[in-house]
Amino acid sequence: MGVRGVLISAYFHKMCQQIKSMTQTPQPEQNNRSPRWLAPENLARMAFVVLMFFVFFGTSMPFQKKLSSADEITSSNVLSQIVFSMAYLLGGLALFAKRREFLQMLRREKFLALFLLWCLLSIAWSDFPITSFKRWVQIFGPYIVFSAILLHSDSPEVALDLLRKILMIYLPLSIISVLFVYEATQWEFPAWRGLAPSKNWLGQITLVSAIVWAPALAERNRKKQVLGAVFFGMSVILLLGSKSATSILTFAFISGAALLMAIEKRFATLGVGRTFSFVLIFSLALSFMATAWFGFDIKSAFFDLIGKDSTFTERFFLWQEMLSNIRQHWLFGCGYNGFWVVDNRAVQALYDQFIWLPNQAHEGYLDLLNEVGLIGLGIFGLMVGHYFLTLAKLPGTHFWKWFVVAALIVNFQESTLFRFNAASGILFMLAYLVV
Repeated sequence: MGVRGVLISAYFHKMCQQIKSMTQTPQPEQNNRSPRWLAPENLARMAFVVLMFFVFFGTSMPFQKKLSSADEITSSNVLSQIVFSMAYLLGGLALFAKRREFLQMLRREKFLALFLLWCLLSIAWSDFPITSFKRWVQIFGPYIVFSAILLHSDSPEVALDLLRKILMIYLPLSIISVLFVYEATQWEFPAWRGLAPSKNWLGQITLVSAIVWAPALAERNRKKQVLGAVFFGMSVILLLGSKSATSILTFAFISGAALLMAIEKRFATLGVGRTFSFVLIFSLALSFMATAWFGFDIKSAFFDLIGKDSTFTERFFLWQEMLSNIRQHWLFGCGYNGFWVVDNRAVQALYDQFIWLPNQAHEGYLDLLNEVGLIGLGIFGLMVGHYFLTLAKLPGTHFWKWFVVAALIVNFQESTLFRFNAASGILFMLAYLVV
């Protein structure tokens, strides 16, 4: 069968064993004969594991060749429809047992629910309403699954623990594939893609993986700390090997911000924590502006370092074309996820111009503006603002905020927000609900 065949088999075979072990929780002795897995908390865990397993692993076979024409693009995937529908159904059943608490949560967080409602309304004026509705269900489903796991858990640490168990499968398999499978490397760069469809996809997965494992580095339990360090190291190695500039820079920014907060906490005991942070941030901002305006050689070296050019690998020209489309429906948008459809004439025109066949604007905020208009983007802005205002009122530090920060940064160069199979976008929603 060969290494490639073994990896493909392992790619899906592990799921059955892991779902069983991850989704069962200890149950007290009961007189009835109802199966344990039918307990709402187990249904919630099962829904979460199925959803996140396939968000990371994908629903297509790994090591696929790069698309060379628009005719090769498919709009549906049978396995995707089956597994995600199953996850949403299980999540819905689990959430029904917590329906009162769910209504209370809706009233508390409100802005995310309002945004999803606006996305649903925008389907009414979409040129492809059936496609838009299907894609809306795909993003509303995770909202249900995440609500279920959080309402059936005493702590969001349950979700974090399940994420780690899935990544304990994904990371080693990815490293093995890079070492032994030729197709696991995109040789035109060259860069690793592992089990992911592309290097940027691997970059995003390993970025969120590094965030997932980071708290384990501070564990008091020695074994947990060593385990966390091993998988955190795997995440960083794969991230660097992916050569995904956006994800690498995002990781660097988050690492720097976390370090700054740690230093500020130490200086706070001396009464100069805020002053130290202000001086450092002001100095960095001043250095950045000086480089942007005067350091042409430095700018050129910077673009070479991150593997891009001044057009961001032709994305700048794509953004110009997208802005031309947005002018036609800037207020209400063209309908949620109703633009990037193969049958859309505007997309076909883009394929004639961009031979690399983009399936997103590579700028999440442009895609939101294009699909849900200025109104939708405004609701999203209120949602983010509400999140950080709420966060500021919470005591201590809040680990989950780094998923939100990562997604907001990544979407300056990629489009992952409210895309059901994008790791950074999906975990943005989970982190929002955690608060």
